[in-house]
Order: sequence, then structure tokens, then C-alpha cells
Amino acid sequence: MLLKGASMWLTNTNLEAAQGLFRCTLVHTFAIGTRWILSNLDLLKSYTFPEVEITPDIFLHIVIVCAALQLIVCAFCLKRAEEPLTHAVYCFSLLEFATVLYSLALFNPSLVIFIGAFSAPLVTFLFKFKPSRKPYLFVFLISAIVAVIGVYYTKLIVHVNKYFYEAEVYGNFLFDFIHLICVPVVCSILCTI
Repeated sequence: MLLKGASMWLTNTNLEAAQGLFRCTLVHTFAIGTRWILSNLDLLKSYTFPEVEITPDIFLHIVIVCAALQLIVCAFCLKRAEEPLTHAVYCFSLLEFATVLYSLALFNPSLVIFIGAFSAPLVTFLFKFKPSRKPYLFVFLISAIVAVIGVYYTKLIVHVNKYFYEAEVYGNFLFDFIHLICVPVVCSILCTI
């Protein structure tokens, strides 16, 4: 991923770097906002729906809705974007993802190998296919299928709640790593193909 992003940066002279960085920052700002909402669900619930109890299933649905909103924000940011801008967003997303994985490898090498084995082929070779128009329907369909599988996969419910609790109480970085880095970056990459 790092080599692919670096080669795009060095070979493409017409990248819209400033605008691409602005779009990436906008996506991450939205991710930070949704993370704040997840941290303050009890406070927000007391003002809106005080009678509703947030069970692990409901919390997982909220997390999946946040991930879907990320995809919508990415699609909106790159709507009608020219090729230099989509290439810039793709380049910066690859560089950011690779840098974060290299940093994470200092703490948890096995997790990085697992994430890299699944994500590296997807995010580096998927951009080779250049359709005539952006396949938003295809991207949303894949995201919906993944979300439905995630909702009905009970172990995911346990893991999402476990890592969110550990992130809030013990400072475990895994939930924030997935929510603030992986989801926005992968959504940005999906919306640039």
C-alpha cells in the first residue's frame, strides 16, 4: 500500500493535493463526530428517548449506521469529482492506511498481518478497474450486504461492545483504530474506484 501510494504521488504531476487533503480531512472530521456520539449515547438518549435501553444489539446497529454514514459522506465528497481529485484522495488514503498499519505493527504485529492480508489486495488492485461512471449503487450494495452479515453475526456484537468498552474504560485503541482510521480510509478508497 505504501509503495502504491508513493508511486502515485511521484508519477502523477496533476494530483489535486490540496483539495484531496481537504476531502480526507472532512471525512475524518465526520468520523470524530460519530465517535463523540458513540461516547455520549447515554447523555443523548436521556434527552431524546429516555425510555429506550441501549442493548448490545442496538449499539451494534448504531455503529453500523455510523459506518454507512461514513460511506455516504465519502460518496457525497467525491460526487462529480474529476480524475486528479479521486487519484489524490486514493493516494492519500493509501499512504495514511499504510502509515497507520506500520505504526500499529509496533504494538500488535499479528493484527497488522491479519488486516494487511485482507485489505492490501483489495485497496491496491481494485483501483485498476476504471468504470465509465462511479458505481455508487454497487458500493452501497456491497456495504449493505456486509452490514447485514455483521448484524446477524453474534460474535461481532460481543467484540464491538467489548472493544468499545475497553476503549472507553482502559484506553484500548482497537475500537478507535477501526472507527477513526479503517472505516473512513476504506470508504474513501471504495468511493474513488
